[in-house]
Amino acid sequence: MASRYPGSMRARDEDRANTGSTLDEAFAQGQLSAEEHTSRVRSAMSAATLADLHRLIDDLQGETDLAPMRASLPQTKGPSNLIPVLTGLVVLVVAGVLMLRACSGSGSDSDAAPASQFGSAGYLTLAGLTDIVVAMQNEFGDALVDDLSVFPDYAVIDRPDPAAPRRQLSYRFDEDGFHATSPTTRDADLVPVDLATVDLTKVAGVVAGAPQSLNLDPVDSLYLSIGSEVGDDPDVSVHASNDLGENGHLTAYLDGTFRAVYPFDPDN
Repeated sequence: MASRYPGSMRARDEDRANTGSTLDEAFAQGQLSAEEHTSRVRSAMSAATLADLHRLIDDLQGETDLAPMRASLPQTKGPSNLIPVLTGLVVLVVAGVLMLRACSGSGSDSDAAPASQFGSAGYLTLAGLTDIVVAMQNEFGDALVDDLSVFPDYAVIDRPDPAAPRRQLSYRFDEDGFHATSPTTRDADLVPVDLATVDLTKVAGVVAGAPQSLNLDPVDSLYLSIGSEVGDDPDVSVHASNDLGENGHLTAYLDGTFRAVYPFDPDN
C-alpha cells in the first residue's frame, strides 16, 4: 500500500507531472472544459504542497498516480464548484444552436453557421458538431450517416440513398450549407450510424484532449470521423499530425469511452 503523506508535504516535480497527467485524462474524458483544464494545469505547475495538487483533482473520476494524502481534504470552494456553472453553459450553447436552427426553418444555405462562429476548432467543438447534426435533421429529416468526417472548417457526409440501398450519397457541409457530390456504390449490408445517438459532449471532449492523448505538440492538422464497417461496431476516430511529420490517432465508442489509442512515439 502506498504511503500516505500530510497535505502540507512539499510537492515534487513528479507529483506535479502526475497531476498534469490526471487532468489530461479527465479533459479527454469530457470531465473538464478546455478553460478548466488550462487553468488547473497552470495551477498544478506552480503548486507548493500535496494539498494544493489534490484540490485540483479530487473532484474528478478515475485513478491517479499522485501520492495519496493522509486525510481527506475538507470541502472547498475551489474548481469543483465551477462544474455546474460550466455544464449549464454547455447546455445553453447547445440549446442556442437548436433554437437558431428551429427559427431558421429547413437547412437552406442561408441558415448554415460559419465555422468561425465556434472558435478556432470550428466544427470540431461541441457547438459545431451539434450544428452539423441539427442541420442534417433539418435538411434530410434524420441524421443517418455511413461516415461523417469533420474538419475545423467543413464536414464531409456520406449517407445511404433512401431510394437505393446500394447507392451512397455524398455531401460537403460548410457555412454555405450542403453541396452534393457524385454518388458512389455502397455495401447494402452496411449499417448507418444515427448521429442523434452519439454522445457529442463526450466526443467533443475526446477531440479537445487529443493532443495530450496522442503525445503531440504542436498539432497542425486534426480531424474526426464517425462511421462503421460491415461486421464491426461503429466508432469515432480522431487523427492528428503536425508539420514535423509526427502523427497519432485514437478510436472511441459512440458514448465517448476510449477504444484504442495510438500516440506518437518519438523513439520509432
